[in-house]
Amino acid sequence: RNPFVMIDSGYLFHRRNVEWWCAQPIQSHVRGLFSVPRAAEVFNDYFFGANRPNCMVKLPNAYKIDMSESYSHLLSRVPVAVGLMVESLRVLTYDGVAMVHSVESCLQASLKPAPDGKPPCASVLLDDVMMAGEDAFHDVVVPQLRIQSNDPVALRNAYMTKCSSFSKRAVSHSTIPHVDRARGGKDHPNDHPVDAVTNTTREQRIVMIRHLDAAFLGGAIARLENVVLSSVLQPPSNINGSSDQGHHWVVPTPEV
Repeated sequence: RNPFVMIDSGYLFHRRNVEWWCAQPIQSHVRGLFSVPRAAEVFNDYFFGANRPNCMVKLPNAYKIDMSESYSHLLSRVPVAVGLMVESLRVLTYDGVAMVHSVESCLQASLKPAPDGKPPCASVLLDDVMMAGEDAFHDVVVPQLRIQSNDPVALRNAYMTKCSSFSKRAVSHSTIPHVDRARGGKDHPNDHPVDAVTNTTREQRIVMIRHLDAAFLGGAIARLENVVLSSVLQPPSNINGSSDQGHHWVVPTPEV
């Protein structure tokens, strides 16, 4: 997914307390799973730690994360910009790591073309799948994954059985039109109405995330976006660069 879209979507989704772990005290989370404790520690150290640079923005103490509160409660009580910052840290230390690993693994596989000359691996942007709905199989999955089958109808039926209900639900809150969506751009006119809790639109929140990324994260999310989208918008075998691409966007420590 476009990481800017993923962060915004995750902020809204996790704030709603939909997943079980969002209701558990942050300190009770299994280390490494969903990365909420790590994100909370980095946030607190960054903005409230003893080594906080003098030039760093001083946040009210009320925004400091209490490790005994749940992630959903945290996102519900802090301003939208703070919630987006914490979710950004969570994505950079968890979902983003997984996406880069997937992209790099696909790239490595594509360096050794199959006997028929076609790349053995390709990446698909989930945002495209969600936007296409029931047309996703023919419009996105088949061309992106270069699927060939002796029985395409059976393959489509299998896809629809597994994914149709997901696509129908997703299309009602899909992300952004193709070109702009890939760049983390403007809202689709029929998607993501104003969030009643924060009175913000997706476009406004993505602008916030980009500002937070530039001001506090050294452009880490933007670099992640470039790595992820380059694997989708170009054939994997044509991606330039080495397999260490994903190591350039790690979350800055408070000392950076």
